[in-house]
Amino acid sequence: MPDVNRNLLIVDDEPKVFSSLKRQLKRIARNHHEKWDGTGYPDGLKGKDIPVSARIVAIADVFDALAHKRSYKSAWTRGKIIAEMKNMAEKTFDPEILKVFLYLIEKQEKSIITAPWNLK
Repeated sequence: MPDVNRNLLIVDDEPKVFSSLKRQLKRIARNHHEKWDGTGYPDGLKGKDIPVSARIVAIADVFDALAHKRSYKSAWTRGKIIAEMKNMAEKTFDPEILKVFLYLIEKQEKSIITAPWNLK
């Protein structure tokens, strides 16, 4: 690759795409425990001040935690998870993103594709 093109992709010897990805991953790691109503941590961000990527990961993280057995709890059923997550809407989760997530879960449930996790 000619040096001119290479210089467009490199920042401090790191491809720009990796640099951007690292920044995004840091935002997600820092902010996925923020809550829609502002009661989360570490910064007490509220609503749309929470990066959208962190809002998405927060929903997936809770779904995954509830769906799987832990040393301190049994795996929840899909119905119980959905009911709990609906109760958490507008307190914990972005209600619009949660609506899309639940739509996709329900659509997957109706499909012939078997989920890779063990949900009832």
